[in-house]
Amino acid sequence: MSARPTECHTLVVGGGCIGMSIAAHLALAGAAESTVVVDKGNFGEGTTAQSSASIRGNYGHPALAGLARDALRIFQDFEAIYGRTAGFRQTGYLALFGPRDAAAAHANVAMQQDSGLSTYLVDPARVGELLPDAAVPDCAGAICEDEAGYAEPSLVVHAFTEVAREGGATLLRQTPVRELREHPSGTGVIATLDTGTISARRVVVAANAWSSALLDGLGLAVPVRATRHQIAKLAFPDAAAAPQRITVDMVHQFYLRPQAGPHALLGSSRDIDGHDEVDPDSFRRRVDEGYLEACAAYLHERYPGWESVGLGSGYCGVYDVSPDWQPLIGPLHGRDDVWAACGFSGHGFKHAPQLGRLIAAALLGDGPAGGRLRIFDPDRFERGEPIVATHRYHAGPAYR
Repeated sequence: MSARPTECHTLVVGGGCIGMSIAAHLALAGAAESTVVVDKGNFGEGTTAQSSASIRGNYGHPALAGLARDALRIFQDFEAIYGRTAGFRQTGYLALFGPRDAAAAHANVAMQQDSGLSTYLVDPARVGELLPDAAVPDCAGAICEDEAGYAEPSLVVHAFTEVAREGGATLLRQTPVRELREHPSGTGVIATLDTGTISARRVVVAANAWSSALLDGLGLAVPVRATRHQIAKLAFPDAAAAPQRITVDMVHQFYLRPQAGPHALLGSSRDIDGHDEVDPDSFRRRVDEGYLEACAAYLHERYPGWESVGLGSGYCGVYDVSPDWQPLIGPLHGRDDVWAACGFSGHGFKHAPQLGRLIAAALLGDGPAGGRLRIFDPDRFERGEPIVATHRYHAGPAYR
């Protein structure tokens, strides 16, 4: 562990994929020597480790589509940029939609293509060919993205950590921030740790579901709440029988993500609609029997030929959900010394490389980078300006 300084220019609270990406990109810009990253646990072992880590571009808002496009390109060139692997595996992506979402799917794919993404539409007959084990009479088509895939969160955070370290950043793990308070000068903050304090000219709070409580000490709490998300694991007879592409089912609100070998993850948006708000420090980490029963019912209906597939308990994680399910990024109440980078609502990992690049550039005064982030202004809700996709899906806010 690095020695703890008493002062720094930029303090990043949270050493997951977002916070460490910010530090890494400050390092790549030659501005990390007065940057400190603190995390109450080990880097990348919080909510980042719980991510299903899918990388895709199917979004319903141009700002998100642009982030996804740029993040995908970075994941594809990750080793050349950072000198380490992200474990990115290109699997392809398929999002099934029903008749009531057909118009939105067509409009969103047109927008995505205009944004430079390679998504395209397929009809129900082609869906049947791509998913020969699936029964799809309720599908009106699907959105395809051949370049999509997934990465390994631990490898991504490790890469960012090493880039930040090599660039001169101070990295403090197992170092919880107990309080953030105003600096007596009126500019900057003081972070209280178990071992002392750090005085920072600027703080970036990238602490996922813990962000609001930390900012509350400054009178700047953000509207972020923690919701529990469950993921089951599937075991197939052999690797050839396992799904090879990421499949999102917007009709039934489930998703499948392949893993190495004869395994896959099965998640759902049904349990993250705000009904299961939790304390991020104390929540049930075992998958509920009722969730497994819902998974079994879904598999029986959508994949009736999968009788030999084993369904087992996986793990539970936490989403930091904002009111519009979009990120909160930028200075709070116009204070350039206090930034938020949270509220990603389960989609932070997908965009982490590009968001870290943009946030670092904006912190260093890059106007265009700041302009791209302005839509995510944390104060937008006070102005009554939530981010709303033009063509929304009926399946719910998770499909934005």
